[in-house]
Amino acid sequence: MGDAPSYHHRNKRTRPPSVVEPAKTGRSKCKGKCKAVIAQGDLRVGTLVEMPNGSSSWAWRCLGCVTPKVAQNALAKLGTIDHIAGFDALDSDQQAVVAAAFLPQGGGAAPVAAPAQPTIDVGQQHLFLDAAKEYDFDKVKKMLAKAPGLVDVQPAGRWSALHQAAQVLATARRLPRLMPFLQRRGLSCY
Repeated sequence: MGDAPSYHHRNKRTRPPSVVEPAKTGRSKCKGKCKAVIAQGDLRVGTLVEMPNGSSSWAWRCLGCVTPKVAQNALAKLGTIDHIAGFDALDSDQQAVVAAAFLPQGGGAAPVAAPAQPTIDVGQQHLFLDAAKEYDFDKVKKMLAKAPGLVDVQPAGRWSALHQAAQVLATARRLPRLMPFLQRRGLSCY
C-alpha cells in the first residue's frame, strides 16, 4: 500500500473524520441500509469510527446510503464538501456525484434561490422519479423537455433523478452523459 493516500495513516490523530474515494478492492461492505459489497472503483464514503480500545477504522457507505445525518455530521466537522479527504483527488464527474449525495440534504454550501417554476403535480413528480429509478433516462429526458421543473423534485423525500443517475454511475458508468443534460436543464441541488 505504498501509494495509499495520507488519510489512511495508522496514527489516528492524522486521520480525518470523513473520506471519499473509489473503492480499492471489492471487499468493503456498505454500512448503510443496503449492506451491499462496494465494487472496486465505485465511489464510497468513509466515516472514522473510534474503537473502545483506542484504535480506529473506516465505516464505508456507498453514495446511495449517505443519509442526511451522515452528511450533516461530516459537514459539521469539515465545513464544506471540498474539505472531505480525497474529494480533490476525484475527477469533476465524481465530485459532482459526491456533492449530490451530500449537499441536497442540508449541508455544505449556501442555498441558491431556484428560479420560479410552475407547480408540478405530485403524481407527475412520482412518475418522473419512477422513470429515473427504473433507469429509463430516455423517458426522463422527454419528461424534462415538457416540464423542466422536474429536475430537482424530491416528493416525500425520495431520491432525486441525480441520485438515481449517481447509482447508474456506480453500476453502468452512464452519468457522464446524463450529468451535463441535467445541468443544462437547471439542476440546482449542489
